[in-house]
Amino acid sequence: MKRFPNAPETRTQETEQRRSFPNNGKSRIRVIPETPELWKTPNAGLTRACYADNHRMKTVIAIANQKGGVGKTTTACALGVTLARAGERVLMVDMDPQSNLTSSFGVRDADGSLYRALRDEDPLPVIRLDEHLSLTPSSADLAKGESEFLAEPAASQFLLQTALAQTSLDPDTIVLLDCPPSLGILAINCLTAADRLLMAVHPGRYELDGLKRLQATVDRIKQKINPDLQTLGVVLTNCDLRKKITMLVLERITAVYPVLGLIGRDAQLQYACGDGTIRFLKDSRAMQEYANVAQEIKQLVWQNHPAQTTT
Repeated sequence: MKRFPNAPETRTQETEQRRSFPNNGKSRIRVIPETPELWKTPNAGLTRACYADNHRMKTVIAIANQKGGVGKTTTACALGVTLARAGERVLMVDMDPQSNLTSSFGVRDADGSLYRALRDEDPLPVIRLDEHLSLTPSSADLAKGESEFLAEPAASQFLLQTALAQTSLDPDTIVLLDCPPSLGILAINCLTAADRLLMAVHPGRYELDGLKRLQATVDRIKQKINPDLQTLGVVLTNCDLRKKITMLVLERITAVYPVLGLIGRDAQLQYACGDGTIRFLKDSRAMQEYANVAQEIKQLVWQNHPAQTTT
């Protein structure tokens, strides 16, 4: 990995470095409280400077749940497509080594380009799917990167943030991060780089326990790494409102989080993700439900950016 010599050793030095990277009076350098080991990392200071200078995206949304099979990747696919159809510029980043998001769009990353971009701290690879929708594909190479990234633990959580900051994107791009079904270093990278968190939940007996573990991780990241991370809410997937378990999970989740949408079972959507044709799927009940979620997300995002408008 590249080394950067300019990390601040103290808060005073960090303040001076902040002054040397102006951003029209709106610096987004994130101050990490009570983590001196990160401030002594060669990578940490320049990561913040790079983020303040270049990271001008409207929002970065991590779609997460450490439990697999909850519709997380399907949610990332459907929201990417529906936001793009609504005129938003969207970049979907597949941070899961299983690369299901990548294959849902009929793409294959044979060169391990995302892994190499994170390892070398280069810009993300971006494939343009249409006028508004782009994809950063993943591959199994990303799995071997986890052990490599952990070899430098004090810097490894900033790899995605650094790559995003160097990636040339339109300033109003919405970035959707499809997190892996774990709470390892790749998921932590997503939560470090994100402005917002969206949780995908499948109604089941153990879902609430999984959410508690995820929330504990989010709380630690907000305390030590990313204090700006905000929770948008929950999307409940594969819902069958006739089942008691669905109503029970819904009742308990709404007591803690905003529920942005209920997505019913839809075989058309599953088949479209499986054969790489989700971009062309329109006559689908679930896609309409995801379009409603997309509108909710846009309203939540824009309430903090009143001067911005869609194009």
